[in-house]
Amino acid sequence: MLLADGAVAQTQPINRVSMRGVYYREASTRIIEPMVQVTTTVPGDFDVGATFLVDAVTSASVAAGVTEDKVFTEFRKEAAFSLGYTHDDTRVAGAFRYSAEPDYYSRTIGLNLMQAVLEDTGSLSINAAYADDTVPVLSNGRMRTLFTGLFYTQALSPTWLLQAGYEAIFVAGTLENPYIRVPNKGRESPPRKRLRHVAAVRVAKYLPTLSLGLQLHYRAYYDQSAGVDRPPNAPEGNLWGVVAHTIEGRAYKLLSRDFEARASYRYYTQGAAGFWCNTDPTRGGRTDCYDPFDPFYSAD
Repeated sequence: MLLADGAVAQTQPINRVSMRGVYYREASTRIIEPMVQVTTTVPGDFDVGATFLVDAVTSASVAAGVTEDKVFTEFRKEAAFSLGYTHDDTRVAGAFRYSAEPDYYSRTIGLNLMQAVLEDTGSLSINAAYADDTVPVLSNGRMRTLFTGLFYTQALSPTWLLQAGYEAIFVAGTLENPYIRVPNKGRESPPRKRLRHVAAVRVAKYLPTLSLGLQLHYRAYYDQSAGVDRPPNAPEGNLWGVVAHTIEGRAYKLLSRDFEARASYRYYTQGAAGFWCNTDPTRGGRTDCYDPFDPFYSAD
């Protein structure tokens, strides 16, 4: 998530072992995720970390590959390793992550440079990453992702904090969901290149007399087709063109030394892709809204 790496750099990483578990459930899907994370320092201002987790997904969702009302359980295993170097107000870190499930494999390598500024009241962070994903069920099932991000965090006062950032993500290759079918067309076929832009800002205020923390987040998203060859019958203009806005407010109230109450509200709005056509009659669409010769189509 944008701004996740926007905190001020730690000059003395802490030796620790963390064990966490996540449980999620909705009408057709249940996820159980145990995770172990280890972080330790080594001589010479270096620190190393390792993470291992398992996702146990029990589902009957068509989007997850089920073609009939039959419950199945699938496991995703992920391992990640990191190495960092911190000296004075500068930190450099790298990480590698590998994730595997029966129908999807992902490998990601990333670098981060963080510099504390203005007498440690702010920090500037630059991130870059490359991911190579494989979908074995597709004959051309490979997706490559290039990511870069710039983030800035500034303490305006002892009780005010400001964060802002920008991300650019270029994605090429397999962008379709192999389990979604478009009426009269078969497996969906979106454009195979996409440039995604994200800008976000966060303001936080702490009220000591009330033991109350308030936060306001705003996130803007825009994406565009990038270097896509336009076959015959392709729509004009931006083939992607998705625009989205997210605004979220949060409140944190300390009730006692050991208890905290939290409340949040998020509003999200999103437009459609330029090539998209509504094929769902229950939402006012038509199953024949795509021309037989349309090169791009999706039911998502």
